[in-house]
Formats: sequence, structure tokens, C-alpha cells
Amino acid sequence: VMNDLKDKLSSTISKEVHLDFNLSNSMAAMSGQTSAAEILVTGPNAAQVKEYVAELSTRLKTIKEVTAISDSMEVGKKEYQFIVDKEKALKNGLTTHQIATFVNQSIQGQVATKLSNSGVEKDVRVKVEGLNNSKQAIENLKITSPLGTKIALKDLGAVVEGQSPMTISRDNQQDATTIYANFENTDMGTISGKIQTEIDTMIQDLSINETMYPIKMVGGTEMMNDAFGSLTLAMILSVVFVYMIMASQFGSLIHPLIILVTLPLAMIGVTGALLLTGQTFGITAFMGIIILVGIVVNNAIVFIDYANKLIKENLPVRAALIKAGTTRLRPILMTALTTMLGLLPLAVGLGEGTEIQAPMAIAVIGGLLSSTVLTLIVVPVVYSLLESLKGIRKRIKLVMHTLKEVEAEMITAK
Repeated sequence: VMNDLKDKLSSTISKEVHLDFNLSNSMAAMSGQTSAAEILVTGPNAAQVKEYVAELSTRLKTIKEVTAISDSMEVGKKEYQFIVDKEKALKNGLTTHQIATFVNQSIQGQVATKLSNSGVEKDVRVKVEGLNNSKQAIENLKITSPLGTKIALKDLGAVVEGQSPMTISRDNQQDATTIYANFENTDMGTISGKIQTEIDTMIQDLSINETMYPIKMVGGTEMMNDAFGSLTLAMILSVVFVYMIMASQFGSLIHPLIILVTLPLAMIGVTGALLLTGQTFGITAFMGIIILVGIVVNNAIVFIDYANKLIKENLPVRAALIKAGTTRLRPILMTALTTMLGLLPLAVGLGEGTEIQAPMAIAVIGGLLSSTVLTLIVVPVVYSLLESLKGIRKRIKLVMHTLKEVEAEMITAK
């Protein structure tokens, strides 16, 4: 609807009218999701920052997913500015500060005292009588110099017409301007990568000093990067904790590693599910992966635990794995299916706001599906290979022990 209105209104509304189109909802606003990437340009020279902002805005318009470009620079209001001729001011014993203070007090007045009326205080302002804000009136203002002479302002400088900024933005004590790039039909991660490419290209083409004029992605991109860093640490810790618990329960350092093989198997399902549903890999999907770390290992734990029990009962490894698979198949499928079906309503995204949590549910369902199917194939194979390696190691030890005994007998015979 928004794009349709853009096309219709662009040909009917006067060019003097500026229209802004923004798409948002309450849930997206609460979660910090926006459809605009933000780029911060800072530097010591405001004019140079303005040039870089204009250049980058032009380059960003070439990205097809970007629909609109705006920035935080507002059009200033017109005003008269008095430019002091420092040489003339010094000849008359005046400083720029003295002249500026005189002009300000003459036009705006100076608060001399306060009057209280029914408990309400009001300023009493002393102003030059009959003075208006015209250029001629300002030029004819006369200031008394320390030498005692009165000098008209037009003899100390020039009154010119200029524009004053509506707002002055600063970042790290430098002039700063934020560029807003609205986008659609893509995700924040993808558009951030394309924008960063344009920034790097511009820095290289214009030989921009990045120390003096840093250009960086902020806003949603910065928040997303920080969140991904925290979630990555959380995922690593969850894997470590899961391994520690399994190692203590199994009394082995090898069997927990076999179970952790299910984690990359789950990633296959996560990737496939997100691609099939057209969802992006964002913060909620990452949270789903962290949840999977604690869920997908359950099936392998059930399988390995029962296989170990059968092997302790002197059942051959192959037979133990086959029996464990047939016996534990039903509980493994039941636990996986109940979890996936329980998350299905959230994955479908029925109701307002559920589309934010949908990627998490889709990631968990996809990961569970692939890990459940592949666990029944890959885990027995890995288990069997490790047991075979153990057997080879035992045989090597036996051979080495036999050789030592033969060598000892030969030495004794001599």
C-alpha cells in the first residue's frame, strides 16, 4: 500500500510538498526492529562532514533494497550575522567577545532585575529604545571603545545574511550527522553488509582520513552486532556446561563428544527451515539455536546410555547399537514430535507480535527434525568407529606386550 501511494502521489502532489513514508508497528518498535539502517559521520569540520554525507547518500541510493535516504541535518533558519573585522576591532581596542556581547545586549536586552507579582517572578530587561532587527539598524549601532570614542558597527565589520542550524549534533566532541537508509525486501544483516561495502569504497576513492572523519554503522546494526556477540558467548557456555554435565554422568570424556555431534546435525535443519520459510537469521533465531543445545542432545543421551548398558552386559557393539536403536526409537520420536508440535502455533505466527518469535520456533523445529533423523544414523556410526579404534588400540598394546615378552625370553636364553 505504501509503495502504491508513493507512485500515485509523486505525479499528483506539488514538488514543494515533501512526504515521508514510514512502516512500523507497536511490537516491532518494542523489540527494537526497524526498517532503517543508520550511519554516523563525524569530524572536526562541519562543512567537510556535510560533503561526505552528501556523497555517501548518493552512493547508497544505488543499492536496490534502499527505498529512501534522509539525514539529521535540518535546513536552518535565515538570520543576519555580524562578521567582525579583527584588525579594525583591535585598532579600536575591542575584542570579538566585547562586540558580540554588545550586539546581543542591544537587540535582546539585558536582565537587570526581577519583579515578583503574586509569587510569579518576571525578568526586567533593559533594551535600546527604538531598535529593530533590520540590517541598517544593526550597522548603525554605536559601541563605545575603551578609548572613549563611539564607533558604528559597520566600521568594525559587515552584516551578512546567512543561515543558522536548527540543531547541532555532536559525537565525541565532534560535529556529527546521522544518515538514515530505509530498506525493504531484505534483513538488517544483509543491508548492513552492502552499506559497509559502499562506505569502504567511498573511503578508498576519496582517501578519507578515518581517524579524523570516522564513518560507522550505528543504531540497529550496532545493537545487532552487540547482541550477536553476547549470544555467541552464551552458546559457547551452554555447550561447555552440557559437556561437563554429560562427562560427569557418563564417567567418560569420549561419549559426551559423540553426543555433541548432534549439534552440527541440528544446524542443517535450522538453515533449511529458515530458507524454506523465508525467515532471516536474526536474534530470535539465534536464541532458538541456544535452546537447541539443551534439547537435541536428549535423543543421543537416551541412545548412548542404553547402548552402554547393553555393552556392559557383554553384548557385541554392533548388536548393542541395533537393539538400542530399535528399543529407543519410539521414545526418541515421541519427545521430538511433542516439542515440534508444541512450537508449531508459534512458528505459524498467528496473532499480532508472533512474527517476531516465529524465527525462533522455526529454528528449533528444523533443528529437532534434522537432528532426530540423523542422530539415529550418524551417532551409531560414530560410536561404532570409536569402539573400533579402541579395539585397534587394545590389539596394538597386546602385540607390543607380546613382543616385549619374546624379547625378554630371547635375552634369558642367551
